Amino acid sequence: MSKSKSLLIAGIMTGMLLAVFLWNQKHSEPEHTEIIQEQPLRFGVFRGDAGALAWVAQDQGYFVKHQVSVDFQSYTTGKRTLSDVQTGQLDLATSSEFVFVNQTLTPTDLQIVGNIATFRTHNLIVRNDRNIQQPSDLKGKKIGLIKGTGGEFGLNRFLIRNGLSGNDLDLIDLPASQLEHKLETGEMDAVMTWQPVGYQILQKMGDQVSVMKGTNEQEFYFVLVARQDWIVKHVEELHRVLYALNDAENFIRLHPDEFRKILARQFELTDDYITDLSGRSQYTLDMPQALILAMEDEAQWLMESNPDAGMVLPNYLKMISLDAMQQVKPEAITLIR
Repeated sequence: MSKSKSLLIAGIMTGMLLAVFLWNQKHSEPEHTEIIQEQPLRFGVFRGDAGALAWVAQDQGYFVKHQVSVDFQSYTTGKRTLSDVQTGQLDLATSSEFVFVNQTLTPTDLQIVGNIATFRTHNLIVRNDRNIQQPSDLKGKKIGLIKGTGGEFGLNRFLIRNGLSGNDLDLIDLPASQLEHKLETGEMDAVMTWQPVGYQILQKMGDQVSVMKGTNEQEFYFVLVARQDWIVKHVEELHRVLYALNDAENFIRLHPDEFRKILARQFELTDDYITDLSGRSQYTLDMPQALILAMEDEAQWLMESNPDAGMVLPNYLKMISLDAMQQVKPEAITLIR
């Protein structure tokens, strides 16, 4: 081999090693050696698999690893978590993007800082003694749901696909704690649920109920939300939370069996249920363009449903804070800006 060719190969190898080094420098986690907060970060997390990244981060000690003190608070609905963020009882919260849309059609300083899951886990559970075999049988039936949540939107889309509307049904707004009870006592003919609530109802009521086919086709996102003023004042804490959630995503990918055990332990789920979830849920820290499209579609429906409310379609790009994601996982941002 000629000397010039050897020098060329050596130069190429050196360049490749330098590129790898620079990439690692850019993408490697910073070493967090001390807690910088005076007060713990109050983090409201949905008690269910949609919040899996947060639950895994807590279970595996990733918040401790990144030296961020977290007051981890469990919630049954995203509607409650966002309400508590707005009133200052929480600093950071998880919620479906639909709940975020519903609460931001009027002026607000809420901002999305990341997405932690994509899922299709809503189901319409019907009592088998009410002769509901097909969508048209729902006409005039009492349907329990939580209005202002993704369940209401998902049900609406199911009805439209089947030539129906909400006016054909008797829709009853219920608190989450009453869905199972009202269905069990027969006060409701069906209830629109999400997981793991739907799973718990099916386990308890057995052959008294069944899932109406086609009601879980609507895809939703699970976002992290905070107030804009809090984000500005707590940049480093937010970065550390996202680093912990990114660690959780990597854990789920590398240790799927251990992840299943965590879900089973936290939420008392069976292996069959978790297997079913794997085809309908994705747990990743990202900021996809599809999120914007989904929110615009949902906002349009809400405005059409409330024509007298004087609501205006927001610019959702302005309601997303990208700084933390740019720092922690820039390659997962696919928004068109």
